[in-house]
Amino acid sequence: MIRPLVVCSLTLLWTTQALSQLAASAAYDSVQRTRAAAEPLWRAKDPRGTAMLAQALRFLDRDRVRLLGQGSPYLRSRASNVWWDVALAESLRGDTTRALHAFEMVVTAGGGFDYARLMRTDTIARRWTGNPRFERVVRQLAQQRRMWRDSA
Repeated sequence: MIRPLVVCSLTLLWTTQALSQLAASAAYDSVQRTRAAAEPLWRAKDPRGTAMLAQALRFLDRDRVRLLGQGSPYLRSRASNVWWDVALAESLRGDTTRALHAFEMVVTAGGGFDYARLMRTDTIARRWTGNPRFERVVRQLAQQRRMWRDSA
């Protein structure tokens, strides 16, 4: 009698995990599509691009999406990617305060990618080189990168 219950429980657990992975994948795809659609707009300094990025950040901040992100490193890292896009968009617009805040949010969102290197090489981002807030973010991102690499 216990065996069918165990099999049923395991099947339910597997089904729930599979559905969660599908939902996480769909959420990831949604954010990536928004980023792709927003990029030509923000690169042209069109405020609709940054509005789309803000919408993506609100989506990622929903409780259900954050919960899905706990089981999906790909979805979890999207917030850093979107904040990176916001930082570049605000840099192009010349808004120092918003650009530096967005770079700081890349750190807060967990970084995870080699953003410290990108901040030195990206033609848009590197314009802030020498700014104390920018330099602090570069150091924090380099520290995060070392922690990711060392924990692997």
